[in-house]
Amino acid sequence: MRIPPIADEQDGLFTRVQAESAGIARSTVARNLKSGRLLEVQPGVVSLPETADSIRRRIRAAAMAIDAPATHWSAALLWHLDHDHAALNDALKDPVFTPLEVTTSRQHHPAIPGLIVHRIPLPQQHIVMVDGIATTSRVRTCIDLIAALPRQQSRSLAFRAHQQGWLSSSHVRQAIGERRRMDGTPRLREVEPFFASSAHSNAEWLLVPILNSVEGIRWRGNVRVTTSRGAVYVLDAVVVGTRLAIEVDGYRFHADRQRFADDRRRQNDLVLEGWTILRFTWHDLENRPEHVAREIAGMVAQLRLAS
Repeated sequence: MRIPPIADEQDGLFTRVQAESAGIARSTVARNLKSGRLLEVQPGVVSLPETADSIRRRIRAAAMAIDAPATHWSAALLWHLDHDHAALNDALKDPVFTPLEVTTSRQHHPAIPGLIVHRIPLPQQHIVMVDGIATTSRVRTCIDLIAALPRQQSRSLAFRAHQQGWLSSSHVRQAIGERRRMDGTPRLREVEPFFASSAHSNAEWLLVPILNSVEGIRWRGNVRVTTSRGAVYVLDAVVVGTRLAIEVDGYRFHADRQRFADDRRRQNDLVLEGWTILRFTWHDLENRPEHVAREIAGMVAQLRLAS
């Protein structure tokens, strides 16, 4: 069967309307769908059955079916945002698990199993083309996800977006102003201070007010240290006037076995150079900040007595 030329630009997909615009009769499409020579992959979206499956193709088909831009996790996949989240990891292993999310202001649209349709304001300037698919800009994609995710995942993505330069403080402030009465705005307000911090992770950010609460100490963050053997390490925090380093383990730190092993070697190198290391987990910082402050103060007192 002849297919519309535009299908070559759309991962082999075309809509019934596009077929008709290319001079292919509705009855021809219907007949080929019935015989199996065509496959309806989403309501109104058709392809040849042998076309290879992919993440991009699934997202494109959903966006074409609703005639709306891909957003949230679908947009994150198109942008190749390397955030550690099941919605991305599962899709990268198997396109079947591609999260399908679009945003539209229309109240009526085809009911599609597995498709999440968001109804939030989406100005035209926030929509761009990625691989020929209408989607939210990278900034808007990060904002939407940070606003929608649970607290810990939201913070984690905010730090990642800050580290990679995907988002700036001005982006977050603008989004807060535009979304004053919308769900998720409190989450954006919560992460806004992250973008003015020198912390490299959520855990480091939680450490800052704890260190500031310990009386009689000054501290510096992200201190670069070179050992006598030439190894270079960056310490999360160092108490000025001592060789006390405070290190923090992120929320998913222990899931990475290689990183865990490397960090143990790193710590041994520093101890052999005369450093004292106090380690705290994300759980410590989030749920036991007073305990962390007492341990830091106690170790500083011990080191000063010994000097």
